[in-house]
Amino acid sequence: MSVENEEKSVVLKIYGQDYPVRGKVDVEQLKRIAALVNDRMHEVGANMSSSAAVHKIAVLAAMNIAGEYLEYRDEHESLLDSVEEKSRELILTIDRSLSDT
Repeated sequence: MSVENEEKSVVLKIYGQDYPVRGKVDVEQLKRIAALVNDRMHEVGANMSSSAAVHKIAVLAAMNIAGEYLEYRDEHESLLDSVEEKSRELILTIDRSLSDT
């Protein structure tokens, strides 16, 4: 059995709660994800009353993360479109140059 196929266990702490995770997972990536979620929940929670329900803070943090993700995805798609267009233009320029010789 290779190392990447081994089941691993990790306990992630998010907003004061422990979340045990077990499976064929990248532990370091999970820790990074948990840290991001934890940080966002603390940011959102800092702007809410102390009696705000954790699930509301979690939903608002998730919306914040999802909004950021969508911005990055849109930027990525725009960059890909730009690269594809420039590639087509470059191919046409090369084809014209080759046909002129």
